[in-house]
Amino acid sequence: MSKINVIEMHATWLTINSIIGCTNGCKYCFLQSSNGNISKPKILVNPKEAINQLLLSKYYTSDIPINLLPNTDPFLNEYNIKYLEQLFTLLNEKQVTNNLIIVTKCYIPDYFINYIKKLINIRDNIVFYLSYSGLDNYIEPNVNHEKIKENFINLNKHGIKIIHYFRPLVPMNSTQEKIDEVLGFVKKYTNISVITGLKLKENFIDKINFWDEIGDRRNESIKAEGVWPEQAYNYFYKNYQMKDHYVFQTNLCALSLSTGKSCLAYYKSLECKNCNICPLKQRELCKNSYNSMNYDEIELKLKENINKIANQKKSINYILDIDNNMLTLENIKLSIGDLSYLTNVMNLKICTNEKKDKDNYFNTSLINAKPLILPGNMSNTNHFLDKYYTRAIELKIRFKKTEPKDWDVMTTLAELTVQIGHVFNVKFKYKIFNEKNRNIIDIGDEVCDVLLQICYIAYLEDINLKNIKNHNFYDLNFIPIILGQLMETFMEEKGYRYYKKRDGYLTNKDFIIERIRNLFALIYNLGIINGIDLEYEFEKMLKDANGFLDNYNV
Repeated sequence: MSKINVIEMHATWLTINSIIGCTNGCKYCFLQSSNGNISKPKILVNPKEAINQLLLSKYYTSDIPINLLPNTDPFLNEYNIKYLEQLFTLLNEKQVTNNLIIVTKCYIPDYFINYIKKLINIRDNIVFYLSYSGLDNYIEPNVNHEKIKENFINLNKHGIKIIHYFRPLVPMNSTQEKIDEVLGFVKKYTNISVITGLKLKENFIDKINFWDEIGDRRNESIKAEGVWPEQAYNYFYKNYQMKDHYVFQTNLCALSLSTGKSCLAYYKSLECKNCNICPLKQRELCKNSYNSMNYDEIELKLKENINKIANQKKSINYILDIDNNMLTLENIKLSIGDLSYLTNVMNLKICTNEKKDKDNYFNTSLINAKPLILPGNMSNTNHFLDKYYTRAIELKIRFKKTEPKDWDVMTTLAELTVQIGHVFNVKFKYKIFNEKNRNIIDIGDEVCDVLLQICYIAYLEDINLKNIKNHNFYDLNFIPIILGQLMETFMEEKGYRYYKKRDGYLTNKDFIIERIRNLFALIYNLGIINGIDLEYEFEKMLKDANGFLDNYNV
């Protein structure tokens, strides 16, 4: 009978996966690929065997953090807690000094907290990740959220290290009000949060039934480092204002702050520069600890460690980016675990552009995967309309003085068609159709012109754009279809064409209302997908246009 391997190297830490199964039933959980999120925990090997495997693992070094029982919740039941205690006992007996990580969203009983208090007198590097994200029991059916809050209070009272795990960020917990609520509670007990979007794999993505856009962009979601609601991403990376509460995407950096050490593996990386919000004192600690290796040192250390884990015989080609403290391997496929191990031991972010075949771990930035930010949810479009709809109409009315004839809905539709042509011209850069001496080069400005015309059509037809029922429109091919349908229906409504009733709609006006809303959502999403800051661009367009009109003389 073959031995069950329960040691895995994940993107941050080495894991002891000797129990699998959980009854919390969380609808985002990776265990649901085998219904493991609604299954009683199963012990795969006893604690002694698990520790033996750990110490014999090719990935084991005394510096790599160890996560205990992440394929269950360690505090799900008394059996899990007893097993966890045995792991701690054996780790101490074997004098394993690594940082020890426990992730939970279950209640930690008082007796176990007292047990940990005694342990931290011996080793002060046990860190509890408390998973609390403001989600309700629709998403986390069997989680007692009030008990999670008690964990923060109780661990903090006894001086036990806490990192807040704010995961996953999904539409239900990504409003400013909800994030403020979660962090407002958490910051009283810890100053560190690790945030992530929704991590997905092909073996369970089709069970995600609470976020429609995931299904619409299935392949992109699988390939992404994580899927984020745009509102949450902007909260942390454009508008974050909470002083003295630090936010990380990289667990190693959060752990380093918690344990008072530097994190050289991600120092100067893109995550360090663009994602992690950490104190100046911590950045100074990393800076002072950093020693740039020369090429010979890197090559020798890289070859030595790759041979340890992958038995690589051929020479290794790589690109070294000193400015971002990153090395990209070019002629070898490694697993996420391999790359994570190398990153840990080399204090240098080690990447490839694709992961090893049959590697079933989540995608990460170690294979240069990028976050997928999904736009178009109702709160974003409503906020935009609240801020700009009235000003857009005021601008269109001001433009009347430049128009030789009065505009109606048909001429505005014609102008909408013109502006959509400009968007496509800028986006696809078809030289054959470029017009000389036309300043049509800014896709942000052109997208805003389209939104302006849609707002004016809604104004002329007394349509409330805020009641958009479906935001799941991303395909550019929809644009000419919707535009053609609108043009045809308006021509019928105005008596230019034979009138046809649209099936499924009480009136043709109902059909027009839905299509106008669809087009607004589609153009809004097109802007976000192309990296446009729509509020900035719209503000700029209003300022420029009003400035032009201020100086306009007939």
